[in-house]
Amino acid sequence: AEIEASGIVADNRWPGRLCGAWRDEWGRIGTFWARALDDREPRYLYLRGAGRTHLPPYGLSDVLRHPSRERRELLLVEGLVDVHHLRAKGIANVAAIGSARIQPDTLARLAKHGIETVTLALDNDESGREALARAIDRTSRLAHAPALRVLHPAELGDAKDPDEYVRTHGVDRLRELVRNAECGVTWRTFDRMRHLE
Repeated sequence: AEIEASGIVADNRWPGRLCGAWRDEWGRIGTFWARALDDREPRYLYLRGAGRTHLPPYGLSDVLRHPSRERRELLLVEGLVDVHHLRAKGIANVAAIGSARIQPDTLARLAKHGIETVTLALDNDESGREALARAIDRTSRLAHAPALRVLHPAELGDAKDPDEYVRTHGVDRLRELVRNAECGVTWRTFDRMRHLE
């Protein structure tokens, strides 16, 4: 009865997909997601009638279980499944935005949970680069937001995202990239000038 009430089985596109719960900061389920395991589109489905705009980044509730001194830094990626892959490799402080759109108030709310620095490691494509630019432009104006650092998409080389990079080069190489991530404002300054000769 609870499964039927959730609305998951109301959508005949869900069977055969990997499913998970997207939780709020306190671990309460806000919505469900389902990811295709093949090339089916849309790749991700979300529960009808349960928006994600009020929810924190996916996986944040697990990060917030760590002692405050261990959660000062957060790695923020795009893909929901990437969170699980990276955690399986030992990267505990990781969460996902679920798309290439980051809301400034989402980043500002992270500071209220003791997160001081967010390293944005978005996908190595144009939408990932544009999302980085928007996030930095909007968040840098906020008085209370974590410091933003950027893992430059070009640092991922041929990999589409951090998860693929880890599968190709290993988790220690990704850790090194995250350690060397640059200040978001510095990255944005040079990004604005990249078309200049």
